[in-house]
Amino acid sequence: MTLNDFTENIPQVILERGQKYFVDRRVHSLEEDEDAKGIFFAEVEGHEVYSVSVDIDKNVIESWECDCPFEGEICKHVAAVLYSIVEHKKKNDETASEKGTKKQKHKLKPVETIFKKVSKDELKEFLVSQFSQYRGLKNSFIAFFAECIDEDAEKKYKTLVKNIITAAEGRYGFIDYYSANSLAKALGGLLNKAQTLLDKRNLLESLAICKTIIEEVPKLLENTDDSGGGISDLIDSAFDIFSQIVKKAPPELKDQLFQYCIDKYPEVKHSHFDFGDGFLFILPELISMNEQEIQFLKLIDTQLEIEKQKEYSRYAVTYLIKVKINFLKNKNRHEEAWKLIEENRQQPEFLQMIVDESLKEKDFVKAVSLCFEGITIAEGEDHYGTVRDWNEKLLSIYETTNNTLEIRKMTKKLFFSGSFYMDYYKKLKATYNHEEWIQICEGIIQDIQGKDKMGGLAAASIIAKIFIEENYTARLLKLVQINSTEIHFVDDYAEHLREEYPDELILLYEKGIKKYAENTGRNIYYEVTAYLKNLQKIKGSAEMVNSILVYFRATYKNRRAMMEIIKENFW
Repeated sequence: MTLNDFTENIPQVILERGQKYFVDRRVHSLEEDEDAKGIFFAEVEGHEVYSVSVDIDKNVIESWECDCPFEGEICKHVAAVLYSIVEHKKKNDETASEKGTKKQKHKLKPVETIFKKVSKDELKEFLVSQFSQYRGLKNSFIAFFAECIDEDAEKKYKTLVKNIITAAEGRYGFIDYYSANSLAKALGGLLNKAQTLLDKRNLLESLAICKTIIEEVPKLLENTDDSGGGISDLIDSAFDIFSQIVKKAPPELKDQLFQYCIDKYPEVKHSHFDFGDGFLFILPELISMNEQEIQFLKLIDTQLEIEKQKEYSRYAVTYLIKVKINFLKNKNRHEEAWKLIEENRQQPEFLQMIVDESLKEKDFVKAVSLCFEGITIAEGEDHYGTVRDWNEKLLSIYETTNNTLEIRKMTKKLFFSGSFYMDYYKKLKATYNHEEWIQICEGIIQDIQGKDKMGGLAAASIIAKIFIEENYTARLLKLVQINSTEIHFVDDYAEHLREEYPDELILLYEKGIKKYAENTGRNIYYEVTAYLKNLQKIKGSAEMVNSILVYFRATYKNRRAMMEIIKENFW
């Protein structure tokens, strides 16, 4: 999503509310971060004053945050700020255009003139004086020219990173959301430098930066609002560069890095934020002798015992076992790997490996039996999502073996297991001829309705999808008519009835829209507007739309907000 097309990517109702906030000048204090260009901050006046931040990179809207309680993907406050940013950029472009190219060149002349005339000592004096006045300038300067500092690389970058972090801390040592974004940019710039150093084959300087980020960031996060995730992402970037260094490292350096990873894994793993798994990815690349293999496997076994003592450890235990299995397989120690898989077959991930091996050998009977074993285990643990996964695996096996009877049983079971996915319905349908299917279809509809045929709106929505699939438009119309008190239900299926039943649909919209408009609130009024626009899409609806608008003007003339919103869209 970019600043050029965000109006096409945000839900219409949200967009219209945001535009209204923007037009009403409810966006205040819009400013762009001086240190991190492209990050905008603003306050939006709603029921309360909400803080909004938007991160834009080369016109692409990378991320956004708002402290309002809205739980959707993007809120009206962010939409309002996007409109404000577009206006802000347009004004800046117009100002630049008015000044012209000559003035831009004139702006650069004084700087160039100063560089030509002042001495090195004078520039040095100026920089030193600015370091104390402008936060972060000294750290940026040191980071840029760090290669020139003749001291231990690890000590140098550790001091620099700590200084950058200190500069971002508030009065009580906490780094708030906005400062965290700036900090992530600063540390990210340091990692960019690490990548550049690596490309120049300066492995030790690059390595020192990666080590510092890996060691310091987990500590930093304990007192940081990293809800944007920018600082956490630095760990992954550091391990990625670390991995590249490993591929280029000479044997002696690899041995040093192996011991470093072995020593640091427990420390980083047991920090408040768990980022140690990057070491497990790198360590196998560093192993060159049996003693190192033994150390690596012992490290995993030790961590396994630690994780098993924790209350919620299933994911961590499974991950560690997978790492060990993959390592053993890559070392052609297949018997040990399969023994480990068998020992842990109570966990679905490893039982799945056994099933896949059976399928590879085309032993479908064994594979089916193993799936039922998995179902029994999952049901005993009340893991019904896993039960569903095993049923889907069974369906896949039945499809491979063309077992029509079992395909029918399983597709129907999966369809009715809570999701009512139409893919299962279509697969079931494909196993019958047309005449057979008519009766089966009616049975499914009856099962959804229930014995009292009062399945409610949820059941009606499922049946509506079946009517659409079977092209039962007359029955779909009747279903919509029965549930027409819910305008959203009418609106959901209008496109399937628009051509064949325009007159009936127009009347349903009239009834539903008028009923819905009895509710109050700006969100209601915007939704009413959206329903009226959908009504306009129906052939012959113009007169009805005008009639409803006249009715609203007469009935709700005292609802100022409603009249404003309708006026924006129709008058």
